Amino acid sequence: MTLSIESASDRGILGVLRAVARVLLRIPRLRAILPAVLWAGGIWLLSSLRSLNSPEVHIVRAFLGNLAHAFEFGILALFLVLLLPRTQNWVRLTPRTIAAAAWAAILFGLVDEVHQSYVPGRDASLLDWVTDIVGVFCVLKMVTYVSSHEASPLGTSMRLGYASVLCCVAAGFATLYSFLYGEGPWIG
Repeated sequence: MTLSIESASDRGILGVLRAVARVLLRIPRLRAILPAVLWAGGIWLLSSLRSLNSPEVHIVRAFLGNLAHAFEFGILALFLVLLLPRTQNWVRLTPRTIAAAAWAAILFGLVDEVHQSYVPGRDASLLDWVTDIVGVFCVLKMVTYVSSHEASPLGTSMRLGYASVLCCVAAGFATLYSFLYGEGPWIG
């Protein structure tokens, strides 16, 4: 799917997102590995740190920490999109290419959760991984929509609102579970 560089519907949040896309797409495809690797390295580094969470942690702070999972992995998915084939200065989005970016981010999230299980004071959490997945899918749905000719400012705002709610629900469920039952659950 290709989109012209400028479109009549480029107003409001849609215009902002398309302008950000145009800036990001100035990064040559082969060099686009750098932001993806650096971002993944930052996630890995953060998950290598001892957790600051304790039983006394305020629920709002815990919620924001869980919500960060959606943000971190959503941005990773966005950087992975920059590695996809391009035509006419835009990413060629097909079900296969979107799936490749999604699977790469999701599998990295799984590996990162397993990695956290070996860090003192950290635990692997299936609910954190679910929050990662929600962030990935929300960003990829936004990328796909913003890239379409049918995108409108209202549709973009509505989808951004839905994505925000979904990420908050996933993070809220992970937070509530950890406050009620402790860390986890995890597979096995």
